[in-house]
Amino acid sequence: MNLTPEQLQANIASRTNEAATLLAPGRLRPRPGLGAPPTSNLSDWLCEFVWAYRMRGEVKRGTEDGVLFASTTNQMSGRVHETHSRFGLSGVLMDPGGGGNLVLPELNKSRQMINGVEMECTPIACPDDISVSSGAQLILNLFKRGDRGIQQLWPVLVGDDGLYEAMHVAFQEAVEHGIVSWPLPFKERPGETTKDWDREKRWALINLDEMRRQLMMIQAATNDDGTWLLTRNGNRTFSAIGKKDLAYAGIFAYVRFLIWLKVGDFEHGREEEGEVGIFECN
Repeated sequence: MNLTPEQLQANIASRTNEAATLLAPGRLRPRPGLGAPPTSNLSDWLCEFVWAYRMRGEVKRGTEDGVLFASTTNQMSGRVHETHSRFGLSGVLMDPGGGGNLVLPELNKSRQMINGVEMECTPIACPDDISVSSGAQLILNLFKRGDRGIQQLWPVLVGDDGLYEAMHVAFQEAVEHGIVSWPLPFKERPGETTKDWDREKRWALINLDEMRRQLMMIQAATNDDGTWLLTRNGNRTFSAIGKKDLAYAGIFAYVRFLIWLKVGDFEHGREEEGEVGIFECN
């Protein structure tokens, strides 16, 4: 079904709890006695999920009742810019089919609405976008074939279904080999350690816990005889039971981390334990 931009915008606005934003720093693993500079070898790095929020609010969940953080594309853009100003993102990956194509032109603007106040910001854009000013921060990628970063990561893909197959396989391998990690779940922490946390920190961790639960609900479809249900290109098909917004925000953040490693862009900050790049996905 072909929708006009207006219809698509209305559709996005109606999905009040399906867009999520998630941060995943890529940190160099401790290497005692090794003085060599960091490389793009995946085994040298750890991708840590540290912060997660639903873009348009937490509905019917404790103190978050009725709060809407962003319900329009310009508000979503402001939310991304605000996150970037706070955390210093090394990369952003958006799903074009999930509204990313509509948020993209808003990110390119130098005036952003942040917390209800219009502010001057440096535009965020894709590296191959020739329509933006020379001073734009070229840290944005779109999860689609043809995107420069995606092509670097997976140069040979047969169909969009091949891209989704590659994404799922890459993340599954990351989990199996300990390339990604999560903090201790909220419910496993003593109450005295979390009672003074502010609302954002508390819900960020609760959402990370929800992300892990959602990930366990994603599965590859099978035929009645137990074999994989494949597309005409020979790729597996995937589905999720219930919501999947936080799960795929995390997977996309990991993909953006892989792009960062692949292109060899080590313009990141330094911390005592090593190098770090921070990635967001929406």
